Amino acid sequence: MKYIIHKEFTFEAAHRLLRNYSGKCSNNHGHSFKVKLSLEGSELDEKDMLIDFKETKALKSWVDDTLDHVT
Repeated sequence: MKYIIHKEFTFEAAHRLLRNYSGKCSNNHGHSFKVKLSLEGSELDEKDMLIDFKETKALKSWVDDTLDHVT
């Protein structure tokens, strides 16, 4: 049997276009991004879970620390 879980979260990031570009996007501006995490496995753990959703917080923390509002 195949088990699949999905988790979604968002983060904000900014950038600007510098090379050979003149226009509004040459100023810092932000975008909202959505991350869709899908995990798949054929076995469940001793709690009958593929993974505890709280364990996905490590990925969300990495995104927030590395990408969220980073220029």
